[in-house]
Amino acid sequence: MMTSAVRSLCLSACALVAASSMTVALAGCGPTQSSPQGEEGSQVVEPSGQGEADDAPAIASSFIAEGNGFTIEVFDLAVDENGCGVASFSLTNPDGLLGTLGASGEFVPEDGTASGLDAVQLRVGAEGAANARYAIDETATTGTALGGTVYFDARGPEALSDGLAWVLTWHEGEGDDYAGFEGTADAFVPESVTSSTALSDETGATGSLSALGVVINAGVNPEEGQFVDGRVSLQLTDGSEVVVYGDEGAMSATQSARADGSSSYAFAEKVDPASVASVTLEGTRLGANGAEQAETHVLRPSA
Repeated sequence: MMTSAVRSLCLSACALVAASSMTVALAGCGPTQSSPQGEEGSQVVEPSGQGEADDAPAIASSFIAEGNGFTIEVFDLAVDENGCGVASFSLTNPDGLLGTLGASGEFVPEDGTASGLDAVQLRVGAEGAANARYAIDETATTGTALGGTVYFDARGPEALSDGLAWVLTWHEGEGDDYAGFEGTADAFVPESVTSSTALSDETGATGSLSALGVVINAGVNPEEGQFVDGRVSLQLTDGSEVVVYGDEGAMSATQSARADGSSSYAFAEKVDPASVASVTLEGTRLGANGAEQAETHVLRPSA
């Protein structure tokens, strides 16, 4: 499923029921490694804040990457079986940050200062990049440290077995003298993940919903056309609606297109799947011959 153009979205104060997540046990929590720089990060939609549930999962260890005086530490991580996740993070430099972290992980230096850091990335496997969104907590920010929440989508369950790793990138020199570097934490593979609920409708559309995100496939063969998402919403059992994507105030933190034609949305607020009666996908089917057809799919938990 091909999502519509990336645009800014603001988070609303949604009245959602916080779902209890399984404790996430992770393997591969080793020290930082430095190596030549890898590929750049990813594109995401923009939330205006963060939503943390009181039942944030605990993990046995944090994940640390270091480079050029900077350290990123990632902790309280949760990920679902579809690859959507959330974690807390801190970025520090005892000599001063001299800048801040942009929404997609790019480092934004203060005016008139040289940047000692290029970006923070969440790498999938050897070369892939997760779709990640960093929300800064201004109350946890000083001249030498900043903190916040990172929402991410690894774009598929197979990515979890490939391993995830946080990476710091920086460079020295310019032009012919340019040299890129990176500090990489050892990749980790989640050994336990938050479960999801299968969804479907009578037309063949399918989906998967967890406390951390939703994946939807309108059932269009990528070789025959594509589906452009227009609006995604959750209909709750109490009769209310929560907009995930497509309206101002929507509560998705990231949106991603997946290779199988699905689209996925990592939530910026936890959702209790038991409180969701259905998921509605509104959009446009584009045929290989250029034909367009508006469609609405109402997906419910599969029997």
